[in-house]
Amino acid sequence: MVAVCGLVTGLSAQKKEPSLAFGGQALMEGVMIRSRRHMVCCVRKPNKEIVTNIENINSLTERYKVLGVPFLRGIITMIESLYLGIKGLIFSANTSLEGEEEPVKLDAKEIAVIALMVVGITAFFLLVPLYLANWLKLTGLAFNLFEAAVRLSMFIVYLLAISMWG
Repeated sequence: MVAVCGLVTGLSAQKKEPSLAFGGQALMEGVMIRSRRHMVCCVRKPNKEIVTNIENINSLTERYKVLGVPFLRGIITMIESLYLGIKGLIFSANTSLEGEEEPVKLDAKEIAVIALMVVGITAFFLLVPLYLANWLKLTGLAFNLFEAAVRLSMFIVYLLAISMWG
């Protein structure tokens, strides 16, 4: 009996398990799910029909081994995820608003510009409070409280500006 259990354990250890690395995000009237090799978007049309879009993903880190180095891989994966997320949002907007408005059509360059703007704005919200606190030579609890207060103030000003937008 012990020999049989050892054989079964050895066989199961040799068998390669499928990757369960999945992620996703909400879309307008739908959802996007992404695995290592595929992206699937499911969106509800105005007539309640569900439209599914499946795309194969060929990551830069798998095509070019030099980009698979841990630090670079993280940067490339973040940019690819942002690109695919924007692409999924455009698909969902076009599908869920079908017939109501002209479809949104963006090429890869325009999506890259949007992605860079998002990264830049995020960096702005993260780096300005950090540099202000360092410039004032704050340390410890004062550093953390000041940085949090600046971030919160920036966020409130941002929300006020957005609420005034027509």
